[in-house]
Amino acid sequence: MDAREKAVKNAVDQVVDQYTKDATAYNQFYGFNDTVIVLKGIGKDIDADLEAISTKQQKFTHEKNLSKGSMVEIICRAAGMVLAYAGLNRTYAVPTAVQVTPYSLKRRREADLPADCKAVLNVCVALGNDLTPHGFTDEVLKAARQAIDDFTKKKVESPEFVSWKKAANKRISANLIKAEDILDNTLDPIARLFSDSEPLLYAQYLSLRKIKAVGTHALSMKGKIMDSVSKLLLQRVKATILRTAFPDGTKAIGPDAVSFIKFSTKKGTLQLKSMPAGTYTITLVKAGYAVQTITIYVNDNELTKFEVNLVKL
Repeated sequence: MDAREKAVKNAVDQVVDQYTKDATAYNQFYGFNDTVIVLKGIGKDIDADLEAISTKQQKFTHEKNLSKGSMVEIICRAAGMVLAYAGLNRTYAVPTAVQVTPYSLKRRREADLPADCKAVLNVCVALGNDLTPHGFTDEVLKAARQAIDDFTKKKVESPEFVSWKKAANKRISANLIKAEDILDNTLDPIARLFSDSEPLLYAQYLSLRKIKAVGTHALSMKGKIMDSVSKLLLQRVKATILRTAFPDGTKAIGPDAVSFIKFSTKKGTLQLKSMPAGTYTITLVKAGYAVQTITIYVNDNELTKFEVNLVKL
């Protein structure tokens, strides 16, 4: 998952977890329970795919590391035979290829490692029978070549695994899109129904719904402004945004009551970046529509999303 998908998954988990802890309070609102059950099921499907990917990845890494260790061990043993021969033959110039240790080999790029190991074997083969007294036999050569071949096959993920992981990640992405659509278009509208009757519960829900947009933390607020009947997005809606309280609930007055004026875009969206954390009131004005005021909550490094339906006069 990328940073955005992780943020959406986190929002889903938060809503489901809080609902589980406080189901009685939320169940009084029609449709909330059924919607969360659907979200919970999607979350379980995502978790199952993530766990399966992790398990298979760990197995692949474990088997590759075992193969790498076996190859490095036998190649270093062969290199040691060459060094032993060189110790008895002072005129022999020790090739750079055999000046290896288990530590130096393991630190090399895995893509280059098979070739480096083959270079050691080439030196051994070139010495031929001169290396036999030091323990280099056909059996050792065969075992070394087999170890290199085995690691070469295991150092990259198999086509079958790559294809399977791609399909699993595709399912995860599709489920996250589905989950965010449910949050935006089903659960959020239900929650807005109790914004007046249960303001504290609604504030809690809004806090759960904040998407931590990793890598795009400068974006603090994003909303859609629509006609209440046609649902068409409205452009050039004037929004006066005023911070009324700090995150701890203390009233913001004077210079602390930060104010912004913004107009919705051609696509009917309203966005603001780098807003100080706190509670804000947004007053929306457009000719031909009733003035409407809403309250939103902004936290540091989080994205607050909302929708507003303006009523035509």
